[in-house]
Amino acid sequence: MNTDEKLNDTEVEMELSTAHVPTEWFSDQDATPESVESSMVAQYGSTVTDDSTKTEERLLIPDGVRRQAEKTSGIRAVAARRRQRRAEGVVAAVHGILGAEVRERREERTKGLRVLVRRVSAELRERVDLN
Repeated sequence: MNTDEKLNDTEVEMELSTAHVPTEWFSDQDATPESVESSMVAQYGSTVTDDSTKTEERLLIPDGVRRQAEKTSGIRAVAARRRQRRAEGVVAAVHGILGAEVRERREERTKGLRVLVRRVSAELRERVDLN
């Protein structure tokens, strides 16, 4: 039997997609990474609709959070990265740094961020496993 059939779902409508989040997962102590992610979407989504009551509740999202999400999601991420590279190039030109050095620094920063993401992911997995 599908979990959607067993549980009362909360539907979270975002700009580009819809996620079905079981309402019981919000208080479940044995949360999986997928359920935690789904509950975060439900908690911070722009529109939340409860199927049983058919009411709509608008959540206020701070502009800073919304802009960060826009920069890192979908097509806007490509444009944001391009703008950042251009800005870095201009700063490098002003300081007299070669383009190769800028790329090398960017690669080093990327490696550091990947290590950080792996570490945080491992910590989250440990927390989920402990619960």
